[in-house]
Amino acid sequence: MDDENPYQVKRSIPIDSNIPLDSVQQLIHEAKNPVRASRHAPVPPPTALAKKSKMLKDLRRATVWKHGTRDSQAEQMDVWFPSIHHAREDQSSYEDVSEKVIKIKKEPLDNDEAGLSSPSSDIGTLAKLPGELRNRIYRYAVVQSEPGPVKVTMPPFACALGACLHARTGYNVPALAQTCAQLRSEVLPIFLAENEGFEFDAGTVQQSCAGNWLRSLGSYADFVSGITLTVERAICRGEEFIRWTSYAFDVYVPGMEFHGGVPDRFVILQKPEAVGLVCQCALETVVKGMNRKSSATPTGVLLEELVDSEELADLVWQLKKTKAHVSHLKRCKGCSGLMFHR
Repeated sequence: MDDENPYQVKRSIPIDSNIPLDSVQQLIHEAKNPVRASRHAPVPPPTALAKKSKMLKDLRRATVWKHGTRDSQAEQMDVWFPSIHHAREDQSSYEDVSEKVIKIKKEPLDNDEAGLSSPSSDIGTLAKLPGELRNRIYRYAVVQSEPGPVKVTMPPFACALGACLHARTGYNVPALAQTCAQLRSEVLPIFLAENEGFEFDAGTVQQSCAGNWLRSLGSYADFVSGITLTVERAICRGEEFIRWTSYAFDVYVPGMEFHGGVPDRFVILQKPEAVGLVCQCALETVVKGMNRKSSATPTGVLLEELVDSEELADLVWQLKKTKAHVSHLKRCKGCSGLMFHR
């Protein structure tokens, strides 16, 4: 006696002339191929459902089904499927509900609500003062009393792990400039033009926060008196980390007083550093392009072009990855600055 095949699936095939052969085709196939037969073979769909309804095809191609409103689709459903009745005949139809909504009268407001109205935007007592006095008040509020630029910093791991904080205008400008549009238009030009520039620390430059800061100002970025971009490099002795050293680039804006000077074009200067200056030829190329477009392009847009440039990003990356001692680095033939790329 032969051993039974453990993979064989025993199924009875009904022999009846009334049963169509198509409905048992799967069983015949499994009987001929018992090893490939599945214990949980899918049940074939009935022949009546294999052919798609022409009415259903027309419904899916209809414009009212794709782009129509809810009421128009409900009306069309009654036309397409007249044999399908509502589950509850006594339920109000959509026409009745629509008419009830239209016929609802507007209820009178309460006395407390009726007395409320949107106040017109004004600056109160400040509007009665002469412009010179208002500007003096604004200077006391938004211009630093101590000399030096406004520090634009990044909290530890803030912009590196989530949304950039400097993309929000409310984070970058004084609270007085957020009171209303009129105060903003009077305060922001003083805040941006009369402070001694804005200094971005190494974290904001590395995480591209400087561009977000400028974009958050909108058209007021044209009043920025100047910016300072700071980049860092690790000083190591062999594999031992010693300290960080910083390199700062001052960007002068045409017609704006910055560090005691009023240039007639964009200028980028590097502050002297104890360990030597770095090559800034690539950044000067970007600045030359800014000067060519300065007559037709707003100042804020050109500053964004500089802080978002590939040349600045490449310099930040080269400084970050280079650990060689200064004596082992090459000098640029054009500016005699340290070169960190091969």
